Amino acid sequence: MNKRRLLIQYAWISIVLFQSSALFCYRPFTTEDAGVAGKGIFQAEMDAGYLKWDREEKEFLFTWIPIYGISNSWEVSMEVPHFWHYSTGDGNHKGLGDINLVGKCLVAEKEDFPAFVLKGVLKTRTGDETLGLGTGDEDYQFAAAASKQIGKYALHGMFGYTLTGKERHPELRNTHFYGMAADYEMNEKWHLAAELSGQRHPDRESKTDPLATFLGFTCRISEKMTGDGGVKIGNTESAQKWSLHSGVTITF
Repeated sequence: MNKRRLLIQYAWISIVLFQSSALFCYRPFTTEDAGVAGKGIFQAEMDAGYLKWDREEKEFLFTWIPIYGISNSWEVSMEVPHFWHYSTGDGNHKGLGDINLVGKCLVAEKEDFPAFVLKGVLKTRTGDETLGLGTGDEDYQFAAAASKQIGKYALHGMFGYTLTGKERHPELRNTHFYGMAADYEMNEKWHLAAELSGQRHPDRESKTDPLATFLGFTCRISEKMTGDGGVKIGNTESAQKWSLHSGVTITF
């Protein structure tokens, strides 16, 4: 039971916050930004990640995210994760994780003030909870984010709250999450990225909350394709020890 509970905690943290491609508009940040795709614009994001936890646990993660702009203020997306979980104590598991259904609205955008967005997420229970690929419950998530361009820097801040499903796991609790990120334009092709993100731990018995630092880059491959990569380091024992990420964003 302790092993199963640990798997559920890993799945919850990975899917809801620390899978690098979830819950943001442009890669490689976890922190939400105040941009939307635009009316009639279709984008596809893909992320490959390797996550190393304590206790000899590790995961490979691939996430595919289709995004569509309904209007210049609204976009919808779907986050589809696949996990390969490796454990020395409980065997290896792989499969589809919990899919997120996302809606995002640009509320305000003025030249002299930060842009502001609101976002809602429904986390489904498509992942197999017994294998640690999902949490076994539906969650509802709400977030607000702001972005501001200052010279060559793009600054982002986010705060949100998750209503955690407790039908299968009543020991879990509602959580808040947050992030701060900065994007520095080196030139037209290369950008540097830095971020600090965290959340309240969903397990009431946990003594520490997940907190992680990310350092990475983006590279504009062509007018419609951008690649990215980076490393995330856990700052607390309840976060992943470290993880590597690479991905691509394609606009059609």
